[in-house]
Amino acid sequence: MKRYELHSHTNFSDGKTSIEEMVNKAYELNSAIAITDHFIGDEFGINKILYSNISSLDSFLKRRDKFSKIFDEVVFGIEITRVNPRKIPEMAMAAKKHGFIVLVHGETGGDKVPAGTNTAALNCEYVDILAHPGHLSEEDALRAKQNKIFIEITAREIHRSENPEIAKICKKFNLEMVINTDAHSADELIDYETANNVGLNAGLSEDEVWQANENAKKFFKKFI
Repeated sequence: MKRYELHSHTNFSDGKTSIEEMVNKAYELNSAIAITDHFIGDEFGINKILYSNISSLDSFLKRRDKFSKIFDEVVFGIEITRVNPRKIPEMAMAAKKHGFIVLVHGETGGDKVPAGTNTAALNCEYVDILAHPGHLSEEDALRAKQNKIFIEITAREIHRSENPEIAKICKKFNLEMVINTDAHSADELIDYETANNVGLNAGLSEDEVWQANENAKKFFKKFI
């Protein structure tokens, strides 16, 4: 079965491999892919942005335009990472103006993220996916449902132990989930069977894994 990956990184930010390698590997695995490199810092504007080691939003836009013409099933987004939570709405809105998928790096125990990031992300109408959130309160779950924000079940090893808790509260509140890799190299991308195992280990049924992939598919196709 074809799967849809909505969270991956290249050597444009902190990934290890090029976009060409990431996309070609995704194709080998029968997967469409979203490239969602990190945006880090508290400034996001047309001419001024902290984007890992890239200081120009224009560079990123040109990169998207180039590769969108080369590859059929690749779309682009950003992952807002380790910012002051108060800045998330501003950054997310600016990204949406340029047609990007918007992820927010959640408060996983595997990484240091400012407290309040999950709540700020889930209150923001411009955020599409809360990545590896670590823990969701019932209030946050209700915010996710109200704002129709996807909650990520992750295949990334350093965050995977938190999946069962996340899956449990998502099922309790009937939240929409997606299964992503957060891949930082081509070797970390996975096929549908592996994604199915990630979901099963999190406590999802095979039908729920299928639905998570359908969620990603429908969302992905909005950007093609």
